[in-house]
This record gives sequence, C-alpha cells and structure tokens, in this order.
Amino acid sequence: MSQAANSARNDYHHVPIRKSCRGDLQGLCKGSRGRYCANVPKIVVAENPVGAERAVDSPEGGALVDIADDKLLPIPFSCRSATCGTCHVEVLCGGEFLEDPLDDEAQLLEILRGPDGSRLACQARVKAGTGLVKIRPFC
Repeated sequence: MSQAANSARNDYHHVPIRKSCRGDLQGLCKGSRGRYCANVPKIVVAENPVGAERAVDSPEGGALVDIADDKLLPIPFSCRSATCGTCHVEVLCGGEFLEDPLDDEAQLLEILRGPDGSRLACQARVKAGTGLVKIRPFC
C-alpha cells in the first residue's frame, strides 16, 4: 500500500465503512491463518487522541461503554444515557455485530449528524458470537 493510501486510510474522515472486518481479524489472531481466533467478539478501538489502538475480547458481548470502561479502551464517555454525545464513535467495520440502535440513541445520532453507521458507545450493545467490531471515537 502506498504511503498516501495508508495515510488516507488512517484519516477517519476518509475511511470507508465496511461490513466485514475479516482481513483485519487475521492480523489480530496470531497463528490463526485467516480463521477467527476464538468464538467471541473482538473489539478494536483505533488510535485516537485519547489513546493508542487497543484490541480486546468480549466473550459475553454487552454494552460497549461497559466493555470500554472495564478493559480501559480509549473511548471517552460521560452521561451513559444518550444525552451528551461524548461517546460518539464511528464504526469502521463490524456493525453487524452490534444490536440495532434504540429510539434514544437514534434521536441523538440524528442531532449529531455523524456518518451512517456511527453509534453511541453508551447505547451500543455488542452481540455475543464470533466477529470483529472496529471503531474510532469522534474526539
């Protein structure tokens, strides 16, 4: 990949939202040879002003903000109730492994006018099962 293409890929304004992260998961699973490394969801938070890129497993799934808080992922949050928008994240890939947004989240996302597929970490719930969710906070 050229340096310009790599630079554009790392700029969150230019990263296309993909439905699948299968290629990204290969690099996260040592010795996996392209297969999923475990029958659990993996969450990757891209490098951002809050911290370096981090990847964690979340065997039971659950509320993204609780996983972030428990695993010290670099996602800022405040209210935990879909009122402030501090935890607004861009879903780079793996949105199919998140439950659909409920009304409170959908209303605030409309106000925030983020790209299609963006979510609030305080409201997004990770489904149990195999998959990769890659996100980047809007901070």
